[in-house]
Amino acid sequence: MRWAVVIAVVVASQAAVLGQVVLPPNVGVPAAAPTVPGPGYDATLAALANGDYPAALDLARGEYRGGVRFGADRWIDSIATATLVGECLLETG
Repeated sequence: MRWAVVIAVVVASQAAVLGQVVLPPNVGVPAAAPTVPGPGYDATLAALANGDYPAALDLARGEYRGGVRFGADRWIDSIATATLVGECLLETG
C-alpha cells in the first residue's frame, strides 16, 4: 500500500511537469513596444543617487508615462518605474 502511494505521487508529479509551458520573453508585447524599463530608468537612478530629486522625479514620470500599455492596463514591467516614481516622491517630500 505504501509503495502504491509513492508511485502515484511520482506519476502525478511527472504529469504536472509535462503539463507546464514555458513561454519566451516578450510574448504578448507588441512588436514595436519599447523595453520596460527604458534607457531613462538608469538616468533617473543616477539623478536620484546624486540627490537631484526634482530632476529624478521628472525623468521617472516621463519613463512611467512611456511604459508599455494594453488599453488602460500597464505591462507588469512598469512596476519598476512606478516604484521609482514613488521613491522620488518620498525624497521630494
